Amino acid sequence: GQEYDVADEHPDVVDRLRTAHETWWDEISPLFEQYCPISLGNDAENPTRLNAMDVMGDVAWNQGHILMAQKSTGQWTVDVEQEGEYRFSLRRWPEELDLPIDAAAPPEEVEPIPYTSGSACETIQPVKARLKIFDHEEIVEINEGSTEAAFSIQLQQTGITQLEAWFVDADGEERGAYYVHVERC
Repeated sequence: GQEYDVADEHPDVVDRLRTAHETWWDEISPLFEQYCPISLGNDAENPTRLNAMDVMGDVAWNQGHILMAQKSTGQWTVDVEQEGEYRFSLRRWPEELDLPIDAAAPPEEVEPIPYTSGSACETIQPVKARLKIFDHEEIVEINEGSTEAAFSIQLQQTGITQLEAWFVDADGEERGAYYVHVERC
């Protein structure tokens, strides 16, 4: 319960721990403003699933936010490790639910999710999806009832870059995709 402070009785331990902490802090703090890239195309993790909780900037950081259709930036820092053909699948819902992008999650799926406060699931009505990686950008139409918006792209470049994945509604308003499945074919 840490009810008794023994620091004064062990100044050598306090100095050793404080020095170790300050050394560690000096090592990691310069990288605080950098995003850790998510690997794409690595043989050990192919396919890769990106989700709304991993985006840069404004995130839908829990399932309740996704249920409420909270907007996010739709941008991930990624490291494309190998050239080749990639398939990108933009989704509103996790693949396991097999729900259309424009559908609401059923109440029995919503009820047990924390942070929803009994709120109803919000729907989105995208008509297009947009994907950008390196300097390659594509747009595809989304049909009513589609579970995904799929892109097949031949990447001839590797390295760290930004992946942008967006749903676009009829008014041109964009929101970041909540899930992106990426597979090097």
